[in-house]
Amino acid sequence: TEVVTASVDRTACIFEAAFGECVQTLCGHEGGIHSAAFSPDSLQVVTASDDCTARVWEADSGECVQLLRGHTDCVLSAV
Repeated sequence: TEVVTASVDRTACIFEAAFGECVQTLCGHEGGIHSAAFSPDSLQVVTASDDCTARVWEADSGECVQLLRGHTDCVLSAV
């Protein structure tokens, strides 16, 4: 089982829950991250940030595959 965390350090981390080990760090936001959530199939992660964007990431590779722009202020949540 994996869990994803969000941080003001501008990263999200995917942890292997059984071992408490970070297996992937999602980097690219220019502001703190307020929320992070897995897609229903756990293949992707969506993050919401102070940089006025949300991003979609491939959970396995950590690659940002979609940058969602349009807000004029912090994005507080994305699910």
